[in-house]
Amino acid sequence: MGEVEHRLALQPIEELNAERDVLVRRASRLWARHGPGGTWKEAERKAKLAILSALRRAQLIQAGAPKATEASLDEWAHASQEYMAFITDAITEREELYQLEGEIGNIDRIVNRQQAIARYLSAEVRLA
Repeated sequence: MGEVEHRLALQPIEELNAERDVLVRRASRLWARHGPGGTWKEAERKAKLAILSALRRAQLIQAGAPKATEASLDEWAHASQEYMAFITDAITEREELYQLEGEIGNIDRIVNRQQAIARYLSAEVRLA
């Protein structure tokens, strides 16, 4: 196959698959978090807000402040710097996932194009 690929000036499929495998490994964790059915959408976000609210409640109790309402704790958690950093990190991860998916798609298109070229050239030889 390597000789045929070389004669047809096609990039070896092993190279393309190896490159694609690296990209898929990089994207897999991001996909698990941000892809369809991923954990980030609600589970991680809600857990982060619950942790931040509990920490704030403990801080207020320690400071001897009056009992805070759930709404005020929720509002504080949503506005906290830690939650904002959490959201920003998620946006960055989703951006990276989108770029990796694009690179994987580019490799898939190269493979498909090479298959079409090989079919065309083999058909051309048969017709000649």
